Amino acid sequence: MDTKHVVSLELARQMKEAGFPQVSEFYWILCDEFDAKIVTKDGPIDELCEDSEFSYDPPSVKYDLLEDEKNGDLSDDIKIYSAYFASELGEWLNKIGADLFIKAYGEVFNFKGTGSVGLLGVINLIRLPDMSAKMLLYLAKEGLINPKELKV
Repeated sequence: MDTKHVVSLELARQMKEAGFPQVSEFYWILCDEFDAKIVTKDGPIDELCEDSEFSYDPPSVKYDLLEDEKNGDLSDDIKIYSAYFASELGEWLNKIGADLFIKAYGEVFNFKGTGSVGLLGVINLIRLPDMSAKMLLYLAKEGLINPKELKV
């Protein structure tokens, strides 16, 4: 999968740390044995951890890794983060309302209240998932939304 269609790994980490629900169609998976990969929630990850403890009984993200993480049973050498699509983040931005959307966009991408999108905003429009993630993270940091209350 082309990573430009999902939120970057770094922003995915920040969103998880901020308490955003970890429910998406794709996930970033990090294992000590390979570079970060994106996998579907229903797919097995056997091709990712060929030499790991999973080589004979490959888990799926949805039914094994997420459940293990929830129960505190996930191995320390595996990290999992929602790799949100822009459309998934857009649903949350749509639900927060126009006032908070405009405030977040203005604060994150506007050059010091000039009313201009500015170069940073234009660059981020190219990566819509990251733009949306940055806006949601800003709103959470400022206490304007509670990520844990967002419905999936």
